[in-house]
Amino acid sequence: MAGGNAIRGSRVGAGPMGEAERGEAAPRRRMSFWCANKHETRPSF
Repeated sequence: MAGGNAIRGSRVGAGPMGEAERGEAAPRRRMSFWCANKHETRPSF
């Protein structure tokens, strides 16, 4: 007998998402961070 889970194989939020459902993209900001060896990394937030 199966476990009885009706949504087995699905994940929350699964399914196609078009641009209309997604909304506008938020503006991105790039920040600079330096390690102890003076290497720079610039992730965007």
